[in-house]
Amino acid sequence: MQALFFDFPHTEGPKVPRAFLSLAEAGDMRYLRDVENPCRDDFLRGLSIDPSRFVGLELIHSRRVLTISPQANYCGKADGLFSMDSNVCLGITVSDCMPIWFYDRVRGGFGVLHSGWQGTGISLEALSLLERECGTSPRDLSFILGPSIGPCCYRVGPERAIQYMEAFGADAAQERDAAWFLDIPATNEGILRDAGVEHILRIDECTACSRRLGSFRRQGTQAFIRMLAGICWSAPLDRIKKSG
Repeated sequence: MQALFFDFPHTEGPKVPRAFLSLAEAGDMRYLRDVENPCRDDFLRGLSIDPSRFVGLELIHSRRVLTISPQANYCGKADGLFSMDSNVCLGITVSDCMPIWFYDRVRGGFGVLHSGWQGTGISLEALSLLERECGTSPRDLSFILGPSIGPCCYRVGPERAIQYMEAFGADAAQERDAAWFLDIPATNEGILRDAGVEHILRIDECTACSRRLGSFRRQGTQAFIRMLAGICWSAPLDRIKKSG
């Protein structure tokens, strides 16, 4: 199997959406609107997902989240998708940035977010959108924080580290051997905890360290693999390769 699947915390029963992430061996999942990607289509078919049901995004490193529904026209670029429609498969691509999946256990809404250093905090926009459109409380939600580049490898200049700490607190970056490293996983978890989200699964696997995952930092501009972080209601349980 060329994918990892993750279970939402504090959920039970078969009627729960499946969160998945393609491995590097599955190939590059680049998404451009109205441009075919046979590699991505083959990957989805391998999960018994009809590619025509897939909704993706051209990412802009923002905190914008779009709602996908039969009544709303899909338009624009953003870094997050939310839907109440169990017939669609939502997906974003990542290569060092963090995929974040979420599920409203009470109402059935679900979505996926792309969180790099510029988009850190996009989960708060998702919480606001869910409250406005569905009346969702943070305690109704389960989140999964997927693999991303970790503080072991995400070296940045002091200016970016200071900017990040000013926005998200002193623990958002670490100084080691006269160099600065961002801690995207801990920062995203802290944001959610502070907002009142109680059920969070954090996958502590660094994309730059793990060769089974795609990484812009490790592989370079010309060779990096974009992984597909998707969520849908129909991935077959008997074909799941779980993280661990």
